[in-house]
Amino acid sequence: MKAILNHTPASAGCYKHIVEVDVEKNFTVKIPVHVVRGRHKRPVLLLAAGEHGVEVNGMAAVDSLVKSLTPESLYGTLVAIPVVSPPNVKYRSHRLGQNYGVKDGSGSNWDTYKKWPGSKDGDPSERITSVLTEAVVRDAEYVINLHSWEWNTASCSFTSLKNAKARKLVQAFSTTFVRDIGEKSMQNTILRYALDNDKPAFMAELSGQHWVDRAAIERAVAGMRNVMIDIGMLQEKPTKPGNQYIALEDEIIKTDFPGIFIPLKSLEDIVRKNDVLGYILNVDNGERKDLFSPVDGVLWSIGRRGAAADVCLRDMHAFAEPGEVVAIVKQVSYNKRK
Repeated sequence: MKAILNHTPASAGCYKHIVEVDVEKNFTVKIPVHVVRGRHKRPVLLLAAGEHGVEVNGMAAVDSLVKSLTPESLYGTLVAIPVVSPPNVKYRSHRLGQNYGVKDGSGSNWDTYKKWPGSKDGDPSERITSVLTEAVVRDAEYVINLHSWEWNTASCSFTSLKNAKARKLVQAFSTTFVRDIGEKSMQNTILRYALDNDKPAFMAELSGQHWVDRAAIERAVAGMRNVMIDIGMLQEKPTKPGNQYIALEDEIIKTDFPGIFIPLKSLEDIVRKNDVLGYILNVDNGERKDLFSPVDGVLWSIGRRGAAADVCLRDMHAFAEPGEVVAIVKQVSYNKRK
């Protein structure tokens, strides 16, 4: 596959390419790639979402951003892939062939997440990433990779904080949390591939899987526009970012009592030691048991979550057994803006 930008008109405009990948005999995957050319060709920003089929908010955010842009107001080139792996979405699971409701390795040959830069002779996911690497990733100067995780977990960006340009990007995008991946972790992701090839990049996990959350989408679109302002692609006033915290130690709150966990705090709230986070309602006798924060920190997760909560509806249910996790408070430091 040749580089898409070599086959995109140099003049300002909105263009769409359909990348075709022969993944198996008689099975061709078609991947739409949008290119918005502005007044200048550079810089080149790549957005990639939809690696996992249930993470729909990232897909919707990328599509919404593309539709909101006008070439005349853009300085540079935006390359956008709303859905990296369409078969995963149509299967309505993380991966094509994954056993529904079970968190196991089934369908792993369709999981592109740790298959970058791919192989033209590999499994379906490696063939997809190989083609996309050649088609768009190599020409990108900046990369944003969007994912989504459980509804009761705070949004978080991942990058190497030692990379000053990448750190500046996550500050502009402004998720409440950022996690430092260091210089060697997250191998074979598009994030690691970009950083190792001198492309400032980050991956963001948005809150919420399976259903479309308008608030999460609008927040992600505002964050991506902020990034574009920061690197000179848009000339407009940025959305004012809130506080951003570097995630440090977890303080895990478990219940000693069975019942429905009813939160009294929200994701990303600042909490103090001994604040009531919520309570357990015993469904047999109607008694309440308050649960408290053991430390000062910021709420990373609030709500009962079973081990397979991102794939199994039963594990998303609010009824908690003794010993189950119902909240996580992160100890943090500020990610100070310079």
